[in-house]
Amino acid sequence: IYARDNYSFVTDPDMPKRKALQQAPVDDVYLFDNATKNHANFSGQFNLMLPHISLVNRTMLNSEYKDDPLFFGDTGEWIFGKINDAYLNVNLSSFDLFIGRMDRNWGSLSSPGLILSNNPYSYDHAQVSYTSKHFKFSMIVTRLEDLLAVDFQGEFPDSLMLSRKYMTAHRFEFSISPTLQFAATEIAMYGGPDRDFEFSFLNPMNYFYLIQRNNNQQISGLWALDVFYKPASKVNTFFQLLLDDIIVNNEPGQDDRARFPDRLGVTLKLSAADFITKGLQSAIEYTRIWNRTYQSFRTYENFQYRGKGLGYPTASIARIGLNVKYFNLFPAIIKFSTYYQRSGDIRLTDVFTGEKEKFPVGIVENLWDLNLEFAYFPNVWSRLTARLGYEKFGNFRHVKDDNRSNFKLILGLHVNLAFALKVD
Repeated sequence: IYARDNYSFVTDPDMPKRKALQQAPVDDVYLFDNATKNHANFSGQFNLMLPHISLVNRTMLNSEYKDDPLFFGDTGEWIFGKINDAYLNVNLSSFDLFIGRMDRNWGSLSSPGLILSNNPYSYDHAQVSYTSKHFKFSMIVTRLEDLLAVDFQGEFPDSLMLSRKYMTAHRFEFSISPTLQFAATEIAMYGGPDRDFEFSFLNPMNYFYLIQRNNNQQISGLWALDVFYKPASKVNTFFQLLLDDIIVNNEPGQDDRARFPDRLGVTLKLSAADFITKGLQSAIEYTRIWNRTYQSFRTYENFQYRGKGLGYPTASIARIGLNVKYFNLFPAIIKFSTYYQRSGDIRLTDVFTGEKEKFPVGIVENLWDLNLEFAYFPNVWSRLTARLGYEKFGNFRHVKDDNRSNFKLILGLHVNLAFALKVD
């Protein structure tokens, strides 16, 4: 099924790109006036593969962490890093039991999913899944970070009470044919001071929204519908719709749609192989996230983990992009990408006020980004990269009339050493 999670048992040569769009401005990520910067990282991985059981740990030391104000680890010492992946996975025929931490992306394989993505730093959770030829079921349960309880509706007006935060997600994926697949996902985000796991949301077949309404158990619910369609042998289309909250007038004489905003998200993607010439892969993608999507009236229901969005990196954004890769020169690969986006001045950690606002919110930042990248693989252990980029900002970081442009040259050397231990 197109959106399965991938368990990698070899060293991943790429550090996942942690670009939190407008969510967490990093003072020296954008370098101007001929500035230069060097980053280095080291990733070590341990894998123990037994019959039906896998044990994995991948720890990364990365100097980029010190530039991210939302990195929650220790950056005050000469060494700083994070355990990116650490898990036990038990596989029994069609059943999988996962306990640990790794990235999840429920959406298009190469783009951040709207309902769950690899945008935040990996977090500990448990997942159980069942996979058959035409069906997959997945359920994730986790407790996220504790944070101060702020309730816009006034339950905790002093904002001094420490709150627990939980998330439960279940997903149903259907492979109708090799050309048509779809998935439905529901997530319950809940918590509060002294609130524990609630077994109503641990039941994989409960409908979380009805549990909230019938049992008076407060949650913030999110739903997603994915459709993958392959109209031709070398053409793929992907559509994902996120419903955080859609306003319906269900009270006689009360126009809620005039008072409250919808909170939605949508992604459309078209991909083609061998387009124009053999070996060329291209994709065009459009994403729009409504102004207050992922926010809630209560801080412990906001859809973020330590400041980074659990779904798309930010809200109040419209973005269209093109990606092209040419493989017929292998062991060299040429990549070209460009995108344009308009984004509002918003933080996913803010509480939802229920007000209607113009899209995008506040002073709108405009960004046009253009990149040309060359990658060369001299052998299976190493990779050389060079990337030339140009970016043009309007209202940089939402400051009126602060317009900037920037050329970038990024050179990289990647060396991978892998050691595997297999026990029968």
